[in-house]
Amino acid sequence: MSHSRLAASKAPQWIRCPGSIAYVEFLIKEGKIPEDKAGDAARLGTAVHDIIEHCIKQEIHPRALTKRQIDRIVKADPETKNIIITSKEIGGASMCVERAELLRGEFDELFAERKYDLSFRYDVDLGGTCDISAFQQNGWLAIEDYKNGRGAVEASSYQLMIYALGAYHNEGDWYNFQNVRRTVIQPNASHPEGKIRSEEISVYELLKWEEEVLAPAVTKIARNTAELIPGPIQCEWCPARHLCEANAKDSLSIAQIDFQNVASPKPELPAPQSLSKDQLAFVVDNKSRILKFLDACENHVFKTIERGEQIGDYHLENKIGNRVLLEEKLKRKLKLKRISVEDVTMTPEPKLMTVTQLEAYLAAVKKWPKDKIAKFMESVTEKPITGQKLAKTLNTAESDFSNLKTSKTSKTSKNRKLRRPR
Repeated sequence: MSHSRLAASKAPQWIRCPGSIAYVEFLIKEGKIPEDKAGDAARLGTAVHDIIEHCIKQEIHPRALTKRQIDRIVKADPETKNIIITSKEIGGASMCVERAELLRGEFDELFAERKYDLSFRYDVDLGGTCDISAFQQNGWLAIEDYKNGRGAVEASSYQLMIYALGAYHNEGDWYNFQNVRRTVIQPNASHPEGKIRSEEISVYELLKWEEEVLAPAVTKIARNTAELIPGPIQCEWCPARHLCEANAKDSLSIAQIDFQNVASPKPELPAPQSLSKDQLAFVVDNKSRILKFLDACENHVFKTIERGEQIGDYHLENKIGNRVLLEEKLKRKLKLKRISVEDVTMTPEPKLMTVTQLEAYLAAVKKWPKDKIAKFMESVTEKPITGQKLAKTLNTAESDFSNLKTSKTSKTSKNRKLRRPR
């Protein structure tokens, strides 16, 4: 799915931080961050949108679709061809399609996946595709957006405001809209106002928002005079947040440390007791943002080292998972120990005991000593590699000191054993 340079779906980022558009484009061109590619969650959401669009246009309920029809719809989109649709996704699509059916009786016209382009008003590619648009002569404009994710989205979002402006400027001459109703349909999110929630504004308020909020941001971007303005909302999903010095400075200043000191060996954070009540409230309010910034940095370091570059003393090492039983080997070993496989099989579903259950069985029922159990379990289990993780290499001095401590401890223990009471 192609997106405008100033996509409505990313408006919370670029309206609040106009400089992020040029900065992200620069980083992609320099190869410092990859081009934006949809993750599994986004592709699943796209697949549900494809089903919703098909059902609204064909006036068919999602639950009436056969598995073959669903597969055909999903596979028709290159972005979603490998996505698996379950009853949960069909339930979400049904909620949206049923909502559309209610609107048909209230409005003169209804459209699914209508593209709105505002480029003719600004010297930059700006717009987006609205899930459901409904028009009423000399009355209401309805803008409705389906969200498949769990993060609650407000009906007053910038994205829906841009869709409303797109509809007004492209269709207003024909319909003479007076009011706008914006609605979010979000079956998988928890919100005090429910899974379907709406907000209403007048066209006058919509145009005032365009003049005071949207237009200044777009103008700055178009003239390349935009600055980076960090904040919890715009930085949350920005792909450049881990490289952005403005975000780093702002995030670290929340914890009352100077960005210039980050590279020092041991930058110290202030003791909580030294902060005022306002400062404490400010830090706690921004906890989520600080943690996300740190996670983004760690993820960037991981990917950089994965590409073969070096950052500090960090390297990648294997993540070792929990022990798993080697079933065929276990069965052979049990036979040698004259233990029936049935004895270590759980019911009602016939399956072998877990590692800990087997250890408990050998200790309690077979009365094996600990060393025998340990040796047996070592021979019938393995610890699989489940991925990689960041690890820091100890420098030579630290390593030598660690070895020296181990050596001294070992000698001391040995000497203690040799001592005899006088």
